[in-house]
Amino acid sequence: MTNESTESKGTRNSSHISFQAMRRLVIARRLFDHALEHSYKPGALNKMVSVHGFHNAIEIVLKAVILSEKIDPKYQFMDLVKQVLELAKKRDIKTNIPKAHLRQLNSMRNLVQHTAVEPDEGTIVDWRILSRDVIENIIASFFDLGFGEVTEIDLIAFEELRSLLKLADERRKVLESIPKKRLRYEDDEAFTEYQSTLGLLEITFAIAYKSLEGYLETGGVHDLFESPWWPREDPERDSPLGWLWSRLRELEIVNLCQILHVDYSTLRELVEHVPDIVIDLKDQPYLFVMNDANPCPDQLRRLISFEVEVISVWEDEGWLHQYPLGSDPYGIAAQAFLSNLEVPFVDKEFSLESIKEKASLHNNILQGFPITEML
Repeated sequence: MTNESTESKGTRNSSHISFQAMRRLVIARRLFDHALEHSYKPGALNKMVSVHGFHNAIEIVLKAVILSEKIDPKYQFMDLVKQVLELAKKRDIKTNIPKAHLRQLNSMRNLVQHTAVEPDEGTIVDWRILSRDVIENIIASFFDLGFGEVTEIDLIAFEELRSLLKLADERRKVLESIPKKRLRYEDDEAFTEYQSTLGLLEITFAIAYKSLEGYLETGGVHDLFESPWWPREDPERDSPLGWLWSRLRELEIVNLCQILHVDYSTLRELVEHVPDIVIDLKDQPYLFVMNDANPCPDQLRRLISFEVEVISVWEDEGWLHQYPLGSDPYGIAAQAFLSNLEVPFVDKEFSLESIKEKASLHNNILQGFPITEML
C-alpha cells in the first residue's frame, strides 16, 4: 500500500445506514484503495487500471446515494451525477461535486476502455486527489460518515463481534500514532494498550469460534474428518509415533482451516501472540501478559483484517448464529471490554488459588482444535 492513508478521523455511528448501502460504500472503498495502489505503480497498465478503479468507486457511491432514496438510478455515469446533484438541491444538502471534472474523468475512462489510451502521469495525480475528495464529500454529505469509517466491520451481522472489532480497530488507529519503541516497554501505557488489544482480538475470535462450533455439532463437516484408524489417546511426543502423530494432527488442523476458509499461518500468529484470559473467583477477567518480541500496529491491522474476513465468510455460509454472551471466560471478558470496564494484567505470580477458569486460544486450537475432538 502507498504512504497515502485512506483513513480519516472521526467516530460517528454508522448504524443509521442500511446494510445494502454500507455494502456499496465498502465496495467503493475497496475499489478506490485498489485504484490508489495501482496509481503509484509504473507502467501503462497500472495507470489504466487506476482510472477504471477511481471511476467505478465514484459510480458506486453515486448509486448508493440514489438507491438509498429508493430512486431508480440512471444508466449513464453523468446522469447519475445529475441525479445526486438534484437530490442535494432538493434536500438542501451542501455538497461539492465538480461536475465538469467528473465529465473529464468519464471521458478518460471511456478512452481507456474503448481505445486503450494511456493516461498521462499528470492526469493520474489529478484523479488520485479529486476522486477521493468527491467520494469523501458525498459520503459525508449524504451518510454523515468519514471515509475511514467505511469498513467491512460494519457488514458483520453478529452485533457483539462487530462491536468488539470496531473497538479493536479504534485502538489500532491510536496505537499507529505512537512511536513503535514505546510498545516494547512494559511500564509504558502503550505496551499495556497493545497487549490489551491483542487480548481483545483473542476474545473476538474465540466467540466467533464458539458460535461456529454450534453449527459443526449439528453435522457441518464431520464426514470430512472421519479417521477411525487414529489412536484413541495421544502417544508420547518423544516417541517416533508421537512425532508422526503431532505432524498428522497439524495436517488435520491445516486441512480443517482450508475447509473453514481460515489462513493457517495467520491463525498461528493470532493464537501464539495473544494473552490468555483468566477469570478469578469474583468473575473478574484478567489478561496474562505475553511480551511480544516485535510488537507492531501492522500486526493488529493484519489480525483485524483476518478476523473480519473469516467472520464475514462464516456468516455468508450460514455457519454463525448470534447468541447471548455467557459466563465463560471469553464472554465475561467481552462484556467487560464492551462496557469500558478495566481488564487488568496479571503475571505468572498471580495466585493460582484465585483462578476460577483460564482460557487459551493456543491450547484450545493449535494443541487440539476442539472441533477435531468431536469428529
